[in-house]
Amino acid sequence: MEETGKTSDNFHGRREGGSGFGRICFRFLLIAGAAASITGLFQSISEYGYARKEYDYIQPWGEKKNGDVKQTDQIIRDFSESFQQRLKLQNPDYAGWVLIPETRIDYPVVKSHGSDYYLSHTFLGEENGAGCIFTDQEDSVFSYDNLILFGHNRRDGSMFGDLKKYKSREFFQTHPVVWIHMENQWFEGRIFSCRLISHKEESVYQIRFANGKDKREYLEAAAADSLYFTGVTASVEDSIVTLSTCYGEDKRMIVQAVLLCYTEL
Repeated sequence: MEETGKTSDNFHGRREGGSGFGRICFRFLLIAGAAASITGLFQSISEYGYARKEYDYIQPWGEKKNGDVKQTDQIIRDFSESFQQRLKLQNPDYAGWVLIPETRIDYPVVKSHGSDYYLSHTFLGEENGAGCIFTDQEDSVFSYDNLILFGHNRRDGSMFGDLKKYKSREFFQTHPVVWIHMENQWFEGRIFSCRLISHKEESVYQIRFANGKDKREYLEAAAADSLYFTGVTASVEDSIVTLSTCYGEDKRMIVQAVLLCYTEL
């Protein structure tokens, strides 16, 4: 028993003697963790800033001041052939432009060629978590029943971050149109479905349909699953565009619109 007591005393002595060191280590870890968090925060802020500056630089209508957004007709007028040629020189993967007036969605679109490069690289090729809006589809936009555009849901609302606002019918009512520029012309996309889906659901990304029946069933399901009625009906003769972004850990926000050729410039 005495030996046991001595062992116990020695054990407690080591604990007490080591507790000061342990507290120092614990404090050090706290400080190191805080420093890492602050560093990560500044890196994140810098990343957002760099991406914003790049995309503001790319836009022909210049940097937006104090949230001011130019009118759609002015943007269309500014979208000259020389500007498109410049974009193509800056990035041969350039495919078009996507715009939702009075939102942050106002970006070039690239073709990804089946890779994940544009998940982590900007239009000008800079490594950045903002990435770039992209499509996996390689052929002419007119060869698909469904043009699909992907973009990140960024915390600052950039890229496709504003798509999550379409959970609100009130937001849709003031932002009912998506503008797409592809193959030297503008398309007015009238939104017919806004929905949240599981990240495991793949049927929404169908780009071609075997026949009119298959396409009708797809469009009817999209309208039925919409969070609210938009008043727009898509027919089997229509081409549509699907905008897709992440929502939380296991969902996707999907906004779909009927594409109408816009000729009044």
